[in-house]
Formats: sequence, C-alpha cells, structure tokens
Amino acid sequence: MKNEALEQHKAVLEKQRKCQHCGADRDQIACMHRFEMDIVQAIREQRLVKRDSCIECVRKHVGKAMVLYKELLTSTETNNINVELNHLEIIGNLQAGMDEAEEWPELHDAIDSAEREYRYRGIGPDWEMIAGMIVATDDSSIVKTT
Repeated sequence: MKNEALEQHKAVLEKQRKCQHCGADRDQIACMHRFEMDIVQAIREQRLVKRDSCIECVRKHVGKAMVLYKELLTSTETNNINVELNHLEIIGNLQAGMDEAEEWPELHDAIDSAEREYRYRGIGPDWEMIAGMIVATDDSSIVKTT
C-alpha cells in the first residue's frame, strides 16, 4: 500500500517536472532562461550593442507613455479604457524611449529607472524630470526653457 502511494507520488512529481506540451524538463528550461537573461542583461548594461539614437523618437515614445498614463489616472467605466493594454503600452513605450536614448546615458538610465519603478511598483514616472532631460540633450528642441 505504501509503495503504491509512493510510486503514484513519484509519477505525479515526474509529470510536473516535464512540460505537458513538449516534454522538456522544466528545471532545464528555467536554467536556460536565467542564463539567457544574464547574457541580455550584460549586453544591455555594458551597452555592447549600440543603436542609433534619436531624441525625436525618445520624445515620441515618452510622450505616448505619458498620454497613456494620464488616461489611466482619469479612467472611468464610461470611457472604455483597457487598463491592462494601457499598462503594456506604457511599459513598451518607455522601453522604446530608453532604447532610443542610448547616446545619452543619463537620460537612458532615467527612463530605465522610471520604467522599472512603474512596472514593478506602480509608481508613475517623473515626467517633468524626464522632459527636462530630453530638452537639455536636444539643442534643436522646439520647446526651450528660459
């Protein structure tokens, strides 16, 4: 009786260990995922892959994220805003803005920090600080501060 229960328990554990769809070992998948994420993080932190930066694109993506964020703050049941989609778009636009800001490390890091704070803690970005940094990096900016 005990051996039968033990065998059933082992079978359940073995079934949970493998993906029901492809049969891959979940531990190996998790290990490989961590390995891949470490590589991606190292590439990003060391900025091994440089992109062409564009301050206008930074402005566009940050502006779009800001509009979506303001929509969330003023959303009601009557204006049909999909909160989950807005969250995804805000995160995506901040990420895109950060990617476009490679040439300006301080701006890049500020947008990165803002995106992480929003994604993990739900804290809205300091839009005025980011906008000030964008203006400070762009000599041809339409918006000039005095």
